[in-house]
Amino acid sequence: MSKELVKECGLGAILAVVAYVVGFAVFLPAGEPPGPDDMGVLLSFLSAHRTNLIIALWVFAIAAILNLGALPAIYQLLHEKVALVSVALVASIVGFLFATMFLMGSLGIAYELAPAYAVAGEAARPALEAMGATLWTSGGLVHTLSHFFFWGIGATILAYVSLRVRAVPAWAAWLGLIGSVLAGYPGALESVSAVKELASLAELIGTVLYVIWLAAMGIAALRYEEPVRSRARS
Repeated sequence: MSKELVKECGLGAILAVVAYVVGFAVFLPAGEPPGPDDMGVLLSFLSAHRTNLIIALWVFAIAAILNLGALPAIYQLLHEKVALVSVALVASIVGFLFATMFLMGSLGIAYELAPAYAVAGEAARPALEAMGATLWTSGGLVHTLSHFFFWGIGATILAYVSLRVRAVPAWAAWLGLIGSVLAGYPGALESVSAVKELASLAELIGTVLYVIWLAAMGIAALRYEEPVRSRARS
């Protein structure tokens, strides 16, 4: 892989970090959404904070795309462990596909269902609540799978390999490893009402730690130099 492509993908990692930060800055002021036990309250909350949520979802989508675009640079930096890295990249792509499905469902609720519920009469609301419960349940499953594959398998392996091959400082690799585990496993249970608050906190902390690792990988990619033998062959 050429040095220029690695650096371009590294820039993508840095831009993904910026997008994650912007997404959280837009999303967090809305507050923690209520649980699905009372779907009417949840839909009313989503309607009241519709603008923030829609902007945040689109920004997170951009962050995920940029993150995906950074994978070639991450592969080049970690290619000494090609078998592990290949498994991680496949898992990351699968997780991205599930995340895309979750995003589309969430945008559908924010664009259509929540505002429709806000103006619906009492007779129509039970049907909308039932629809919301169905979408929430299916979305929770997709959310869990996206976290499991993208962070639980993909990012966890990549952070572990970055520690083994010393692609980034050890502290950054450890933050990435801990963050990926938190976001990939406890964070995947965010849609389970019994552990929602703890899972949401784990996801937030895990994502922040992962983003720090991603920034370190982006900087390493921007500093990448082709091996001497590769330059000699060219």
